Amino acid sequence: MSALKKFSDGVSGDGDLFPALRPVGNEQSLVSGFCRNPALDAEGRAETLRQARQVAVKARRSSAMMSAEKIMAIYKLSTAEGRMIMELAEALLRVPDETTRDFLIFDKLAPGHWLDGDARGFLRGMETALAMASGIVRRKHADGLQTIVSRLGVPTVRRAIETAMRQMGGQFVFAETIERAVKKATGQTNLFSFDMLGESARSAEDCERYFNSYAAAIEAVGAVSRHDDVNQNSGVSVKLSALSCRFQPRYWHVSHEELVDRMTRLAIQARRNNIPLTIDAEEFGRLKPSLHAFERLLGHPDLAGWQGLGIVVQAYSRHAGAVIDWLEEKARAYQTRISVRLVKGAYWDTEIKIAQEKGLEDFPVYTAKKPHRFGVSCPCSQTDARFGQFSCAVCKPQCLHACRGSASCRVASAPIF
Repeated sequence: MSALKKFSDGVSGDGDLFPALRPVGNEQSLVSGFCRNPALDAEGRAETLRQARQVAVKARRSSAMMSAEKIMAIYKLSTAEGRMIMELAEALLRVPDETTRDFLIFDKLAPGHWLDGDARGFLRGMETALAMASGIVRRKHADGLQTIVSRLGVPTVRRAIETAMRQMGGQFVFAETIERAVKKATGQTNLFSFDMLGESARSAEDCERYFNSYAAAIEAVGAVSRHDDVNQNSGVSVKLSALSCRFQPRYWHVSHEELVDRMTRLAIQARRNNIPLTIDAEEFGRLKPSLHAFERLLGHPDLAGWQGLGIVVQAYSRHAGAVIDWLEEKARAYQTRISVRLVKGAYWDTEIKIAQEKGLEDFPVYTAKKPHRFGVSCPCSQTDARFGQFSCAVCKPQCLHACRGSASCRVASAPIF
């Protein structure tokens, strides 16, 4: 018997609790379908590309001195230094105490070769500072330079690096508290869905702390909501793994009632404040528990007909189309309109790793960025092809409210059908 297994949602014995999604084909058949029926014709693709280039040019001109794109122009993500800076920028603002920040800064900077880049002006100064900070750890600078740096002290180096990383990290972390986030968002024409960093409860105390943080965020965002239409106000996104430390299919039969109760209380609070509440996407193994919890909210009498409930769908998942079909069916059944935020996702690496560790013969996500791997001729990348197709599927105004989340200029410029 082969040791390889098909991927599954991890359910054994409790399948009656979970929604039934339509079967999905293998990756090659799905990709072939996307490419045979592209969401945009040649003219539409050309217009999208033109607008994407305009967005990219405008973003580069208006970006901060220490923006991610300017740093990445010097240190590519394909280099160790580029990855170190990106990891530091993403993580630094999440660390609460200075001692841990010091360890993080020097841990990330020590191995780098910072004077090998092609920086100019202020960025060259930052590059030199990075090299000096790195040299403190490796002790490779001359004694004279070491003396100068030692006079400044580690706290000064930390503050200099923090200032640079804070500017760059601001592209990943909108604000460090919900109060600052709301203040920063006030007066802007954009709408936001605020979430918390570092979610994933490990204890009952974590669950309670995250629940209270979400409740406080709903009150803070609701205090500045002005529009009568709930989906024209900024909202809050919730990760179910933050509200239950047993958010796994194998524990669902004993843990789901407590989690659904917490989510129900947050949803009722969000309805009272007239702001949308969205269930964020997580790993594929948690998809069906997420959908079960979402349907329980749809069917709650205190939330009947409310159009503020939303859910995130990962476009890289092979089940994305089936999930959208299921959501459309539930919207019709409960006579409501569901907000669907389509994203490219943030768990791709994790899904691949989990499938490999379990020795599965297949993956729950798309693995090829270019369809040519399957011998398929496609006018656009597989990523853009399926994202466009799913955008088209989501845009059914009578039952689904379409949203998109992407860092890609090309995807952001594509029309919503």
